Amino acid sequence: MPDHTTPTLADAMTSLSSGLRNGTITSLSPYIPLFTMRGKPMSMDYHYQLMPLFTLNRPPNMVFRCARQLGKSYSIVESGILLSGNIPDFNTLYIQPRYDQISRLHTTIMKPLINRMVNRGQWISNQQANAFLMKTWKNNSITYMEYMLMSSDRLRGISGIGATYFDECQDLNIDFIPIAQETMSASIDYGFSCFTGTSKTTDGTLEVMFERSSQAYWTIKCSCGKYNSANPDEQLFKMIGLKGLTCAFCGKMLNTHTGVYQHAYKDRRAIFPGYHISQVTHPIHCTIPAKWNQLLAKVNGGYDKVRLYNEVLGIPCDESLKLLTATDVRNANNGISSDVEKAASLKNWYDMRILGIDWSGGGGLGKSFTAGAVCGARPGQESIDCTFGFRIPLGIRPEDEVKMILYYFDKFKCHYLAHDYTGAGYLREVLLTNAGLSPEKIIPYSYVCAPKKPIVYVHAPADGSRSSYNIDKPRSLALMSALVRHRKITLPNEKPAPEAPVLTDLIALTEAPTELIRGGTVYLIGKAADRSDDFAHALNFASNTIWYMRGHYPQVAELQRYTMSADDAKILDPVNLRR
Repeated sequence: MPDHTTPTLADAMTSLSSGLRNGTITSLSPYIPLFTMRGKPMSMDYHYQLMPLFTLNRPPNMVFRCARQLGKSYSIVESGILLSGNIPDFNTLYIQPRYDQISRLHTTIMKPLINRMVNRGQWISNQQANAFLMKTWKNNSITYMEYMLMSSDRLRGISGIGATYFDECQDLNIDFIPIAQETMSASIDYGFSCFTGTSKTTDGTLEVMFERSSQAYWTIKCSCGKYNSANPDEQLFKMIGLKGLTCAFCGKMLNTHTGVYQHAYKDRRAIFPGYHISQVTHPIHCTIPAKWNQLLAKVNGGYDKVRLYNEVLGIPCDESLKLLTATDVRNANNGISSDVEKAASLKNWYDMRILGIDWSGGGGLGKSFTAGAVCGARPGQESIDCTFGFRIPLGIRPEDEVKMILYYFDKFKCHYLAHDYTGAGYLREVLLTNAGLSPEKIIPYSYVCAPKKPIVYVHAPADGSRSSYNIDKPRSLALMSALVRHRKITLPNEKPAPEAPVLTDLIALTEAPTELIRGGTVYLIGKAADRSDDFAHALNFASNTIWYMRGHYPQVAELQRYTMSADDAKILDPVNLRR
């Protein structure tokens, strides 16, 4: 049973600095009274299930899969402030998906907490307390606040981080996480990642993290001797009684204060503990009658199933809305053989042949391969045939990878090679030209979100460097998917696994409805975590090149949902989305 008591404010203030120096304290939670709210010291009396956030003996990774309104955001901010404010040269990094989210975290939580700290002037200056994206403490520690919705490039200049908090992790691209963690690679004594958020879907980033963790659920022993686990596969639903938290076995009332975390995978606890917290067992919601009545109203029809599971129970519900299903992909089959010789023998059917390439991101936490799609357009026909798709195994040297791609380019007598110019794309382009491919035959693409511009448009840097093409990611992928569904883009026969990228990569694309703070919803395109979508992007680059060169796109009514105003784009990301 954890100790949920807090010391007096005087005790906290006198013991904190000495305890950090001599290593006698193991948790920062007793020092929460250094923060105040409404003129009173704050405490963990209602939030002790978040105690692991304040431990000083930290594992490399930690994840909290939470329902809404549990005090999670306050706790991660308090934890980071206490670390950076008291440990010299300890840098913390907060990451959320969108600019408006990280701005709100700073404005409504971090800034007020700092301004209401006891003896704040000893910790931080007034100017730095109000600074947004980077604030420096008087002990030379730094707190960074960043976002990475469409790109992780903003993080590449940050280093020396001791702890990174990935908040609203369910909406983060899992492939960006290793890049963010590189900010901690030079830290010798520290380097801790904490993932927090509310799972939406069974294949989202937060859920992947939780599945890799120790998977601890709050468990309460009843006086009847039975243990009630808040695991949805065990007693969570049966613990919701009419008058409060109830034993699933005998119906007696349960006291959540007597609960403890039970880890499903105890061997993972030391390196990757994971904690689930729902409103059902959280003291604020299950010990206050008015709050419990509100919870019951949500359970009994006030919320639909998805909202109930996510926001009240803190568990995922179903899979993401996929842009393409396995049936869609099979229905788009054009019968062309997956054998390269047979597929290449049809090349003269097409007067425009494009090879699309998406380069491997190196894998990271997700799965990423270099993939290619050969697409052809016939004279007088609106549809496009993908005649061949391939995936290059991981571990191939870049020079050998380029040789393989040039083999396919020559085999199908392609007119252009369209590729992802970001990340590894620049180096691969140099290798391609050094190997003899004319620069005039290479079309470099960079994904952006440009709702008021054409889907594809020329980007000419002011510094005179190589021009490229920007391609609007949400609309281009939505259009490509719609055209596959309507057989305006057809697909070749699938190769045997694990080489086959056509089916598996296309059904990894997901639609991500994103609610804005000021109201309204915009739709972005992502992928299921831990899944490869590289062939989908290769197909996107190849097919959009054909539409762009032809000078028109087929009309698809459902594309309208992926448009957004320039103001909405600025809210999501005022830097990367305005290119």
